[in-house]
Amino acid sequence: MTGSAPLRILFLIAGTGRSGSGVSALTLAGGLHRAGHRVVVGCPAESFTARLCRRSGLETWDVDVRACGPWAAARRLLPRCRDEGIQVVNAQEARDKLPAVLLKLRGARVRAVLTRRTRPGTFGPGEFLLSNLLADLNIAVSEGVRRALLRKGVLPSRVRVIPNSVDLAAVDAVRPEQVAAARAAHAPDSPAVPVLGIVGRFEATDREHNKGYDVLLAALGRVRQPFRLLVLGPYKPEALARLGEMADASEVSRERISFCGFQEEILPFYRLMDIFVLPSTSEALSRSTLEAMASGCACLGSRIEGLRELITEGEDGLLFPARDARTLAACLDQLLADEALRRRLGQAARRTVETRFRLEQSVAAYETTYRELLGGHMPGSAPSRAVLP
Repeated sequence: MTGSAPLRILFLIAGTGRSGSGVSALTLAGGLHRAGHRVVVGCPAESFTARLCRRSGLETWDVDVRACGPWAAARRLLPRCRDEGIQVVNAQEARDKLPAVLLKLRGARVRAVLTRRTRPGTFGPGEFLLSNLLADLNIAVSEGVRRALLRKGVLPSRVRVIPNSVDLAAVDAVRPEQVAAARAAHAPDSPAVPVLGIVGRFEATDREHNKGYDVLLAALGRVRQPFRLLVLGPYKPEALARLGEMADASEVSRERISFCGFQEEILPFYRLMDIFVLPSTSEALSRSTLEAMASGCACLGSRIEGLRELITEGEDGLLFPARDARTLAACLDQLLADEALRRRLGQAARRTVETRFRLEQSVAAYETTYRELLGGHMPGSAPSRAVLP
């Protein structure tokens, strides 16, 4: 543990916990908890987030910001924060920002930290005030997010970068029987057939979804090597039907695709994948790509900010121009035909995570940041590698 006394921290997580942002927040909360700090998660009592907290031994306070609104959420949390001596309130998602600063303004005697897990959208006067004057600090999960915040008008002194990270102990704890069960259910082909994987939400109404499902399916229509595609993520029946229609339009046999849906235990699925592909048009710092890299997958992603910070082209993965299905198909053919290349890239990807994106590094960086704020020091802007030990 950095410093002396344990910290008392409230994480606010308004979402369901099924997104990459939610998983990243809970991974960090668990790491701080195991480091000896008291971490309380404010979330809806019946949410998937709360269930994951109970599984991890994290304390929860029942608050549903989406249902009751930010002012009522702050009123509910204020007496508990005062009585139990919470020192830092860390908003983890967009809806949590206002309750976090309201707790500070209403006398909770806390530092309000906003972790920015996505690029900012609409940025009016209220957001400017929130980011630059009311919150003590914005923590960006990538350099791309930091640059986006600065372009919107957030002061450099109000932003610090601490990247998303992976709990390698959890990745390495995946059991062979879990992988075997996932293979039997979703990838029953011969082991000689390479497995591709993509993880991400899809909505039936999306025309140009930022995860790039349309681009991937268009590319696979050009690929002649054998493959099995695993599609993982939360989607409704109508979205599944739309994905099937997109596969038919691209002349990709549905027999080659396993629609796996949302998986509570996703880590075993990465062990099935020979290639992880993410043709996104926008990413902050892709959680699924980090997990795939930690699992030793050969990773293939769009050449966009949130993936260029993870993948060094030709060293620990491959990149292609966003929305370029033809080049993506060529990259897939190259990887599908070259098992040695897949193995080399996967091993290098694991080393990248071990060097730059371990959970212990993020925990230490957050500890340092919290203590600087509590000591009256403004951490100021710093690149990601500077705040990681």
